[in-house]
Amino acid sequence: MVGYFGMLTTDSEKRVHNILDEKIEALREILETADGEPVLVFYSFRHDFDRIKKAFAGFNIRELHGPADIEDWNAGKIDVFLLHPASAGHGLNLQAGGHRILWFGPTWSLELYQQTNARLDR
Repeated sequence: MVGYFGMLTTDSEKRVHNILDEKIEALREILETADGEPVLVFYSFRHDFDRIKKAFAGFNIRELHGPADIEDWNAGKIDVFLLHPASAGHGLNLQAGGHRILWFGPTWSLELYQQTNARLDR
């Protein structure tokens, strides 16, 4: 599987193996140049989520578990909010926490893409 700015492969047991880290390095550069502003990072695959968490252990990274996470995002308490578009594409009010969205992995669904981007554009 070839991703944007990175390459992954799977073995016979369907385990994902990272071959290149350009995608992670591009994310690192974006986060470091965000000047401390919070960033919503959307991922499509669990292995991408795991790679981001591992690579950015020094950042205040959170994922969506409930209303408290949304409140913390909107209060500016989260540096990087990792979200899957299927869980954050509809009904969430996230515009008070920041204005930067990064798609680490694109979604196949145009509706999810548009709805997810609308979380900040209100």
